[in-house]
Formats: sequence, C-alpha cells, structure tokens
Amino acid sequence: MGGSVVEKPSGRGFALTAWLAIYSAGVLVVGAMFLVEAVGEVDRGRTLGIPLMLLILGLLGEAIALAGLWSWQRWGLSLLAIGVAVGVVGSVMGDVSGLIVAGRVVWLCAFAFVLMPRWELFRA
Repeated sequence: MGGSVVEKPSGRGFALTAWLAIYSAGVLVVGAMFLVEAVGEVDRGRTLGIPLMLLILGLLGEAIALAGLWSWQRWGLSLLAIGVAVGVVGSVMGDVSGLIVAGRVVWLCAFAFVLMPRWELFRA
C-alpha cells in the first residue's frame, strides 16, 4: 500500500552524458593550450616550471579518467579525483586565480552528484 518502487537507472542519462561531453571537450582545449605554452617555453630554451608540469600531468590523468568513465569503469572516478588534485596543486603553486581552483573542485563535486544514482552501472 505505501511502498514505493525505486527504479534503477537504465542508461547514462542526459546530465551525465552532457557532463562527460563538456568535461572531455574542456580537457582537450585546456590541454592543447598548456601544450602550446610548454612548447613555446622549451623553444625559448627555458625549462618548464613545476606548476605547468603538474597542470599538464593532471590534465593527462583527467583525460585517461574520462576515457574510463565513458566506458563505465569505476577506476575513472578515482583517477579523475587524483588528476584534479594534481591540477589544483599545480594551480595553487602557479599564478592561477582561487576562483578557478574552487570552480574545478565544485565541477568535480557536481559530477559526483550526477554520477551517484548510476554508480551500480559502472564496472569495478
């Protein structure tokens, strides 16, 4: 009489798909910009600073994590959190605005919120 049935989500859904698509595009664009910056620094005969190397390493981790999340792998979320953490450390060490750092953390938390109803669909 008063029981309700909660259905298990059957697919990725619009919000999760949109988040993955936007984040994937963002990682590619920002990664390309950092790569151009890194090549420019090396061409000028300078070594790359630790903040820039950490940002590039973090974005590489995020790109691999997003590939895992697109293919329903749970390790993608862990790697994404590690990639964001490395990127945040690089941002804090460099001259990046605190608003950008906070935005990345909020973006990751929003993803976790969108992901949680579909967590059972991901493979361990």
